Amino acid sequence: MDGREKNTVVIHLVGDNGPRRIEHGENPEDLYKACAPKLREADILFGQLERNFSLRGSVQYHSPNQYVTRVHPDNIRALTFAGFTIMSLASNKIMGWGPDPLVDTIDLLKKNGITPVGAGRDIAEARKPVFIDRKDTRIGFLAYCCVVPPGYEALDDRPGINPIHVSTYYEPASRMPGTVSPGDPPKVVTIADQEDMERMQQEIKDVKSKADVVIVSQHWGIPYLPGMLAMYQPVVGHAAIDAGADLIVGHHAHVPKGIEVYKGKTIFYSVGDFSEEGSSGLGKIPQQGGFSMTGRHLARMEPYGVEWLHDPEWNRFQGPIYRRYVLVAKCVITDKKIRKVGFLPMYVNPLIEPQPLNKEDPRFEEVVGYMRPLAKKLGTELTVTGDEVVVYEE
Repeated sequence: MDGREKNTVVIHLVGDNGPRRIEHGENPEDLYKACAPKLREADILFGQLERNFSLRGSVQYHSPNQYVTRVHPDNIRALTFAGFTIMSLASNKIMGWGPDPLVDTIDLLKKNGITPVGAGRDIAEARKPVFIDRKDTRIGFLAYCCVVPPGYEALDDRPGINPIHVSTYYEPASRMPGTVSPGDPPKVVTIADQEDMERMQQEIKDVKSKADVVIVSQHWGIPYLPGMLAMYQPVVGHAAIDAGADLIVGHHAHVPKGIEVYKGKTIFYSVGDFSEEGSSGLGKIPQQGGFSMTGRHLARMEPYGVEWLHDPEWNRFQGPIYRRYVLVAKCVITDKKIRKVGFLPMYVNPLIEPQPLNKEDPRFEEVVGYMRPLAKKLGTELTVTGDEVVVYEE
């Protein structure tokens, strides 16, 4: 492929994908035309899918963003053009139109040579790991969702996702006598379900016994707020590594988040969106419960000084500037062990097409400069080597 050693396997991993080109009357392959050559340099390409490829189903009552989560099946041409090998379906959006579109999506991915993970026709299939063999190395993949709408988890007799349920509680910011003031922002306490955690750890141990490297995908976290992690995330991430995971890649937050190296293993808390096309320009999205989706995001971000941009040129991809930053996590395996982890900075254009960056491009330093303090806060120093950023190297 590129002259690398025969015993070296390279994996690229990206975040949320939501191709919607058919609805815009455009060619699906164009979505990844700029980045596909770089993506295809890897032996394995992993991504997270935020859409159903189906014409069936009906909107579910509890569905978040339900009006954009089902797309025409021909949009899958974007994924095949990019060269995706494996795709996580463990998402809070994948059941937005009910079970039939999820089943259609699973079947369509397989038909097009892309292996789904993290969802299934029942809980056994949703929990089933994926093993991929490259150059005498076996890599095992597992995918989980920690942001689980009611009814989205798979059951013995129901399609759905592989869940880790999380409970939320609120405490006063200070417990010292006489220091609590009415209106003080509360401390938000999030706790992952113990049974789900123990199950995850056992599944990781089982996969580790059969694979050289275990990669865990987590759909988790707090959207749009750059430096903020939910309390449960490091707990779940560390537990996964303690059980045998070698790399964790997170998504759902729509912006890149911090990177931690724990016991020599890397946790990407969020690699950000990769290319998630909205429906702006296709008609107004109805409000949900009298509160628009944009209003919901603003209520979350305004107290933290994060600006929601309203640039008409970017009408398919509204949000803070950080949403335009893309991390392509890169994992290099040599002699059956991860020897190097880093990321390739990219930047989406107004048509949500990821653009590879080189270090001469000012946007390269814009992305890296954004990531440095987030990583450093978690004890991680980033090193630029050529057009890549190194997180960990033996």
